Amino acid sequence: MATETAGAPAAAPPPAVDTAAQRAAWGEAPVKLEFVRSVGARVHVGAVSGGRLQATQAMPNVEAQPKAVQGKSKKQAKKDRAQHRFSTAELCTMFALGKCLYGDSCRFNHDVAAYLETKPPELPGSCPFSAAERCPYGITCRWASKHANPDPLTRQYVVERQATTDQPESAAAQQQQQQQPVEQQQQQEAAAQPQSEEQEQQQEQQGQAGQLEGWWRRDGSIPGQVQELPVSAVAPVQEAANTLSKELQLKLRKQQYDFSATDSLLDSMGIRNTQLGRGGRGGRGGRGGRGGRGGRGQAEHGPSADRGQADAGAPAARAGGAEPPSKRQKVEEGVSPAAEQAAAAETAGASGDAAFVDGLGAPADQPASEAAAAGMAGAAAVPEPATAGAAADNADGTYVEGRAHPREKRQLDFRGKLFLAPLTTVGNLPFRRLCKSLGADVTCGEMALATNLLQGQPSEWALLKRHPSEDCFGVQLCGGYPDAMARCAQLIEETCTVDFCDLNFGCPIDVVCSKGAGSACLLKPQRMEQIVRTMSTQLSCPLTFKMRKGYNDGQDIAHTLVPKAAGWGASAITLHGRTREQRYSKLADWPYIKQCVEAAEGTGIQMIGNGDVFSFEDHYRHLEECPGLATTYIARGALIKPWLFTEIKERRHWDISAGERLEYFKRFCSYGLEHWGSDSRGVESTRRFLLEWLSFTHRYIPRMHHRPPLFVGRSDLETLLASDNAADWVAISEMLLGPAPPGFVFTPKHKANSYASRPAAGDFPAGLAPAAASASAGAQAVEEEEY
Repeated sequence: MATETAGAPAAAPPPAVDTAAQRAAWGEAPVKLEFVRSVGARVHVGAVSGGRLQATQAMPNVEAQPKAVQGKSKKQAKKDRAQHRFSTAELCTMFALGKCLYGDSCRFNHDVAAYLETKPPELPGSCPFSAAERCPYGITCRWASKHANPDPLTRQYVVERQATTDQPESAAAQQQQQQQPVEQQQQQEAAAQPQSEEQEQQQEQQGQAGQLEGWWRRDGSIPGQVQELPVSAVAPVQEAANTLSKELQLKLRKQQYDFSATDSLLDSMGIRNTQLGRGGRGGRGGRGGRGGRGGRGQAEHGPSADRGQADAGAPAARAGGAEPPSKRQKVEEGVSPAAEQAAAAETAGASGDAAFVDGLGAPADQPASEAAAAGMAGAAAVPEPATAGAAADNADGTYVEGRAHPREKRQLDFRGKLFLAPLTTVGNLPFRRLCKSLGADVTCGEMALATNLLQGQPSEWALLKRHPSEDCFGVQLCGGYPDAMARCAQLIEETCTVDFCDLNFGCPIDVVCSKGAGSACLLKPQRMEQIVRTMSTQLSCPLTFKMRKGYNDGQDIAHTLVPKAAGWGASAITLHGRTREQRYSKLADWPYIKQCVEAAEGTGIQMIGNGDVFSFEDHYRHLEECPGLATTYIARGALIKPWLFTEIKERRHWDISAGERLEYFKRFCSYGLEHWGSDSRGVESTRRFLLEWLSFTHRYIPRMHHRPPLFVGRSDLETLLASDNAADWVAISEMLLGPAPPGFVFTPKHKANSYASRPAAGDFPAGLAPAAASASAGAQAVEEEEY
């Protein structure tokens, strides 16, 4: 038995009972005491294997809990996926559709019988593609036996075998009906006799109980069975737009896409182009001979406008795979005046950015220091693109159509519209469809990295997909260099259908900022200007960008950039009222957002506010306090309760029931199966994204500005949905999508359950009143990824 150290003070006894006022003072929601769970600490599970259903089935009489496990590394997970892909548990996708061109030489599995032995059991309900002429997943579909028009493999291995097994069963049933015992006839005669009042009441109660049976009962109980998902038998599944074709992917991977227009634009603007040589066959020094490492060899040389007649068609020649000038040729020709000007502008711009940021220690309402002003004045301005404007004539007199003037671009008015923010991981296409049905007006895809798009990565291009229901849709791009962003803008303009394009200058993730993108661009305002100018020239749709008020605390920079953004070519700015250093801690600085809105008056640019919009009251209060504000960005509020859009439009609080919340999960799963597929792979993809969303929705309480305590809900289902244990989230997914596969492990990507620790009751810091404690502790936000 451990003994206390001599002289050490004894531990203070825990408080007897916390009052609702004390919990509200520390930022906890004032839940009634009879609903608060008396537990010592929260139970957070970083990764779980399986769920409660699997544990209960293994030990029916014991309430077993899945144990926390350590998640697999990326290398091990990739190895497991490769082994699973080439095993009999997976069937060749093209073979399942009858389109495999390799026959017996195909390296994927063609053994249908072996595949069916390991295939998971079918799920209840109908196939998500019931309204289509034929399911695109064939025999691999988890509803293959219910296809109205099965493919040849499904008809041979599933339908016919099921018919042969049903014949003996039907014959046995007929024989059993012919041999009905006399007892059954006696029971029928007894049922025909008049019943007493007690028997009638008992049958009526049983009938009512049968009507209440289902996934969610009115008493909130939870049946342990897989439920059917809503499927439309009339409207066919609509295909998404902005997909990556094989032809385009091949051009991007082989660096054969024609970016000569972008190269000409960058050359005319005097911006260094490190992407030169990456548009032709000699991009990486392969069959292109002396192409070397493509654009890497061009990084140290600025653009040259007058290198003689041999270099007059340099952008087009480089796009066609021509060899870049040799080192000796560059030395003999010398550095051109345009190259010297670009190098001087770059050097002055770097020093000007540093001086400007260093001089931002003063409050935002005061002018910047003289050093910052001198630094910005000494920096060379970015020249206007020569290709923008009216039409021009070539040397031979032929007419050339110039780029559209900014006033001729498509206009987009965000005023009065409800804007669903681009949400990393959770803001996928099925979730956007759900929010769209609940009242969202404007949607935006997840943040996509420009470099990955230029490389033709399918996982990155999947973030650009657009559902037909998204009538006002945009894509969000992230990058830190104007040459790559300009090429990406040309790619979006020529291959995608979008209503606007958004730039992310606010991402606080270390991986993004370390590459000079995201919030790191706030440290280099001149680079921000170059990116916006080049992309605005390339796009015919409006260009917007999102930024934070600054990079470091006490160095707010947004109010100096907002008045200039319209001249760069931006149509709207989304301002997050936090710095990169704050991430998501503390409350958003809405007074500063108001100051930036006032600074943007008269420039014609639309301002969108972002931060802590959790109710319709927050939305309309910000619009009233900032008359020039176009609308607000709805991010985490939509993750926790997507019906927030309905509340804003109807100007009311929605006391939603657990059953209604569960219906939205079912609709999300139905949309997910249509998007990711109805085979086992699509089911598991839907499960993982559902679990990521559940890591946010469990935090729902009517007053979302407060930290939810551990509480017992008004029903068993509400208690389950409020659980912060990842094993309960897996259990919910198993009730909707069937049991998780063997070896299933889930690790939340976002740290949505990392709240600040709660101090002991009554232990207020010195000089901190309960009201101030509520404002500080109530703003303890989570450390999540960028929205």
